[in-house]
Amino acid sequence: MGEALDTVKRVLAAFDAGDEAAVRSLLDADLVVEAPGGVRIEGRDAGAGYSAAFLAAFDDADVDTHILA
Repeated sequence: MGEALDTVKRVLAAFDAGDEAAVRSLLDADLVVEAPGGVRIEGRDAGAGYSAAFLAAFDDADVDTHILA
């Protein structure tokens, strides 16, 4: 799980930096995310688009991570 956790941390760091190209480059083509409100995001393009839309709406967004396990 170390590699997966490292990738998630890199994605979130790129997101926090507003680096849409880096976010896209780190997402897997087979990405599937289930977000609150019944939102289902499938694929790299959809994931990158969701991230870009979120950043456009909330340009000062910041993600804090907490490892629970």
